[in-house]
Amino acid sequence: MRGPRLSLRVLRPPQPAEVRLEAGSPIFVRSPVGQGTVSVAAGPWRTTGHWWSDSAHFAIDHYDIETSDGTLCRLRFDWRTRQWQIDGVYD
Repeated sequence: MRGPRLSLRVLRPPQPAEVRLEAGSPIFVRSPVGQGTVSVAAGPWRTTGHWWSDSAHFAIDHYDIETSDGTLCRLRFDWRTRQWQIDGVYD
């Protein structure tokens, strides 16, 4: 028997987020999508590519988080721009 499934709804463009860290992990998030204390976090998962190109290179850490307001989302940190964003919401 299978349990409930979640779907990730990708946000384009990603929404900006303010993130507080403790020991390198997100502990609080504020964004247009949701806000609150991070109650559960998984990650980071690093994605990199096009390292040979200055214009197309990317390096992003993703986290799956749940905040105290009940939001389940995909948080990301872009190492090139040094910005936090929400780029997906779990439904």
